[in-house]
Amino acid sequence: MTFSICIRTVPARSELFQSLLVRLVTCAPGVPIFVSADAGVSPNENGCLALDLAPLDTDWTLFLEDDAGPIDDFIGSTARWLADHAVHNIHLYPLGHPIGNANTASAATRWDISCYFCSVALAIRTSLVPSLTSYLRANAHVRTGFDLMAGHWHRTVSDSAHLLTPSVCLVDHLGDVSTLIDTRPARNVVGHFTAFRGTSYTYTHTHTHTGR
Repeated sequence: MTFSICIRTVPARSELFQSLLVRLVTCAPGVPIFVSADAGVSPNENGCLALDLAPLDTDWTLFLEDDAGPIDDFIGSTARWLADHAVHNIHLYPLGHPIGNANTASAATRWDISCYFCSVALAIRTSLVPSLTSYLRANAHVRTGFDLMAGHWHRTVSDSAHLLTPSVCLVDHLGDVSTLIDTRPARNVVGHFTAFRGTSYTYTHTHTHTGR
């Protein structure tokens, strides 16, 4: 299973970005990294620019926000988890999530596509990356939020009513603000993922494959 990593960032978040790069040296050795840090475009277009750089000859493209905090065994665990749980009609897999009641007794949690948000770390089938970026650009005038738009895109390429995410997160959220959560009093407070178990967590092949 082969990967490339695409990161969206801006110069104002250089501290987070540099910290992520240091982590990737050890948790994603040998995996090519592609970065867009264009503060002169919309966040969604900045994400598309990062994805544009990725080669199309890999199995999976990993899209990371600059405030992702991956586990030490990020690539190995991601590969094993996808091998166990990826299915033919799901093309987008959040690797970290803010689902407080995720069933961590099982390896994968179903996430209703109508409730999906969170693009801190996404595994995307590389063959469909051009379709995703085309959709994001074509619908930028009617929808906002890379994560929400990615969810809407998934409905156009799949009959699945849900996404799958690792019940124990493979990344933590290290940022402290969000421009998307704007319906609650503390709208800028996001915090860490409650289902993150620390950087030493490793996913192993011990669970039953998750079907449709």
